[in-house]
Amino acid sequence: MENQPAGLALRLKSRHGLRMTEYTHFTLIADGHVFEPNENYGTEIGACIMGMKVWAEDAEQAADMIVQIGKRLGFKVDGELQVYQTEPEIAAEDQPFGYDVQFTSYADMVDEDDDEDDIGNATIH
Repeated sequence: MENQPAGLALRLKSRHGLRMTEYTHFTLIADGHVFEPNENYGTEIGACIMGMKVWAEDAEQAADMIVQIGKRLGFKVDGELQVYQTEPEIAAEDQPFGYDVQFTSYADMVDEDDDEDDIGNATIH
């Protein structure tokens, strides 16, 4: 690409038709707790998992992003932080950004497990 004729704008596309970028797409899962409820995300104080997708320069920047964005949303990362390079759902932009932020409280996971146990122990007559 360094030897492109002057004035020729070459747009590269990935196999999914998304514009190639200097950023990499990551999905992050962070263990922590909500310290301030957030009405927009339906969070309540307590242990929680935060997940989000980001376009970032590298995995370190992606991890910094979930920590900083989490703080703004009332969440503190204080446990395991998992970072995965993944396929994007949204095209990259001119700067790093995050999207598809989700919170799952441990209480919600316990409720789901209880429901599954009830179904698993059902008796068929």
